[in-house]
Amino acid sequence: MTCARFMELALYDDETGYYMVDEVRAGREWVTAPTLSPIFGRVLARLVEPGLTGRQAPMLVEAGTGGGELVRDLAYGLHDEAPDVFGDLELVPVDRSPSARQRCRDTLEEAGIDLADVDLRDTLPERVEGVLVTNELLDALPTHVCQHTEQGLAEIHLEPGDPTLAPTLRGPSQEAIMELASRFQTQLEPGLRFEAPLAAYDWYREAASRLDEGLIVTVDYGARRRKLLEDHPKGTIHAYRQGQRVEEFWYDPGRMDLTYRVPFDEIARVGEEEGLQTLVYGSQGRVLTDLGIREMASEVGAGAPLAAKKLVDPDGAGGTFRVLVQGRGVDPDRLPLASR
Repeated sequence: MTCARFMELALYDDETGYYMVDEVRAGREWVTAPTLSPIFGRVLARLVEPGLTGRQAPMLVEAGTGGGELVRDLAYGLHDEAPDVFGDLELVPVDRSPSARQRCRDTLEEAGIDLADVDLRDTLPERVEGVLVTNELLDALPTHVCQHTEQGLAEIHLEPGDPTLAPTLRGPSQEAIMELASRFQTQLEPGLRFEAPLAAYDWYREAASRLDEGLIVTVDYGARRRKLLEDHPKGTIHAYRQGQRVEEFWYDPGRMDLTYRVPFDEIARVGEEEGLQTLVYGSQGRVLTDLGIREMASEVGAGAPLAAKKLVDPDGAGGTFRVLVQGRGVDPDRLPLASR
C-alpha cells in the first residue's frame, strides 16, 4: 500500500486509528500552541477579526478542533477585542473523531460558552462566511512519499502482510504525483525523498471553494518546497510515540502520531487557483509578535509571558511554524500586522 493509504488507516480507522480512539492524546504525545497557553488563541483573535466584521451571520470555523482549546480561546479573545462581532458569532468546531468532538463539547461547556451558538460537526459546512482556522491539521492528512532514483521518480510503498511493513519502491501511484514533481524537477537528485500531500491539497481546495467571503488561517509547521528539499533530503515524514520522535513511521500503526512538514507555497497556490488572495505568509513568531503577543502576555500574567516566549522563539515553534492567511472580500489593510 502507499504511505498515504497507510497513514489514512493508522490515523483515521474508525476502530483503531490514532485520532479516532477514546484516549486523550494531546499533552501525552505532544504540546500544541493552544494546549500550551490560552494566550495563543486570544492574540490570534486579532488576526481573524477582520474576516468576521461586517458579516450578517459571522461564522468561526475550526477544522481539526481536537479538544476545542483554540476555538474556545479565539471566542474569548473576540469577546474582549470585538464584542460586537462576538455577539453575532456562530462557532463551528469540526473534527471527524467522535471522541474529539465530545472533548470539544466538554471544553466549551466548562468555559461557559452557550452550546446553542455552537454547531459541532464532523465535516465542513457547505458555505463559510467568516473565518476558517486550522492549527496542525494539514500535516496530519495522508501523504504520499516519493524518492527520486537513477531510473526516475518512484513512490514508497509498504507491504501488506509483512510484519515489519518494510518500505519498497514502486512506480508512482497517481499521475498527480508526476505533475507535482515536474514543478521542482531541477532540484531532484537520486536518493532525494519528498512528500506529495495530495489529500492536503484536495482538502484545502474544497475549503477554499466553500469560503464565500472571509479568511482561511492556516498554522502548521513547514516551509516553501524549495526550502524543504534543501533542508530535508531524506524527507520529513516521521512519527511520535510518548513524546519521542520515531523515524520508522510505519512501526506500530494506530499507536503513533504521524506527521510531515507542509509545503506552504503549494498550499497557497491551491487557494489562489480557487480565487483566494494571499494576504499573509510568515513565521509564527513574526506574526504573533506583530499581533502584540508579548504586550498581551505581560497584561495577563500567570505564565503567559513564558508561553509567549516559547511561541515566538525563532529557534523553536516561532521559527518552525508558519502562518498562511488567504481571503476573499477582505481588505488587506485591515489586517493588524506590521509586515505582510
